[in-house]
Amino acid sequence: MLTAGGIKISLASNQVWVQGREVELTGIEYRILRLLMETPQKIFSTQNIYESVWGEPYFYISNGTVMVHIRKLRVKIEADPQNPRYLKTVWGKGYRFEAALNEEKSYVAE
Repeated sequence: MLTAGGIKISLASNQVWVQGREVELTGIEYRILRLLMETPQKIFSTQNIYESVWGEPYFYISNGTVMVHIRKLRVKIEADPQNPRYLKTVWGKGYRFEAALNEEKSYVAE
């Protein structure tokens, strides 16, 4: 299980819970969330995300693909997608997963 700030991911079953309620994610959304949660605070460029999740070479037009999936993921896991708590944009660099310092953090592989 990966757990941070109210989000839990079951690595065995690919299930995701936010604040105790199960959230249905697409395969791409799940892989993006897992990638970001496995290394919290690390900034992933859109190229890093695209090549890691899609397993294909990155082209500039892939930026839009990543942005659309991040936006859809935020709608599903964030209380306020316009002011994300977990999936932060680092302008000019990419995205990172962030949990507040006082929130539970546990990164344990199943």
